[in-house]
Amino acid sequence: LFLSNIIWAYAKLRVQPSPQLANSLLAWTAQGASQMGPQMISNSLWGISILSTAPTSSSSSSLTSFLMSPGPNLLKALDRRVAQLLPEFKSQEISNVMLAYGRMTYFPKAVFGSSPMLIDSVLTSHLSSSNPQEMSNIVWALSRWGRQHTLSESAAQALYSTLHQRANELETKGVTTVSWGLASMSHRSASHPPPPPEVLAAVFNRMYALAPKFTPKQVMIGISSLARLKQQAAVVNRAAAAAGESSSPPPSDTNNNSNYNHNSSSNSSSSS
Repeated sequence: LFLSNIIWAYAKLRVQPSPQLANSLLAWTAQGASQMGPQMISNSLWGISILSTAPTSSSSSSLTSFLMSPGPNLLKALDRRVAQLLPEFKSQEISNVMLAYGRMTYFPKAVFGSSPMLIDSVLTSHLSSSNPQEMSNIVWALSRWGRQHTLSESAAQALYSTLHQRANELETKGVTTVSWGLASMSHRSASHPPPPPEVLAAVFNRMYALAPKFTPKQVMIGISSLARLKQQAAVVNRAAAAAGESSSPPPSDTNNNSNYNHNSSSNSSSSS
């Protein structure tokens, strides 16, 4: 437990350990991964993702080379343990693990490749108990994976339904994270069922309500999200028309994308 706490503490403080300490910590963690419980695993992965994606330094370079080395491959050791214990994870632990994988743009085949429906079932069972920050972490992580993992229609419906019902619980960081994630998941290169218009409307209405509190970075993320969705509207409408469904014109600047349209099969299967 103390190893995962040390990694978590360094990451929380945004302090890079020395290369020697980093290598020692990660080597010890790799050796003990098979004995870790869900909290230790999630803390370790969260901390490693922060430290290994920090601005370039000697210690972060050491972390990255260690993680990806063919020898003591820490990520593979942790992935195997995640795969074993995933059904036992609580919502915060699931959120932290997905956030870590998303931050590293890393799709662990040991976790999801062998049983792609496992993450969907776990997500679905924990969504109702997730807090707003955990929900935004999950959306962001899913959007980072692109085509490497496709949400099942039932999991997508559960995720979008939860976002629709609880959008007003999101605060500034959460709502901009979710808006960016949904915009990415709506993109034509994404493989997830696209979010339906009522979900987008709920999230962006919340974003507009909180806009006066935004930092400059959050303003940029919100505007970028809107821009991405508007660029996709014509593509989505053409796809709907090609599928024989009625389509509406691309949304104007004043309707907050609430007329964003997609075909009925996506709409029925889905309630970034």
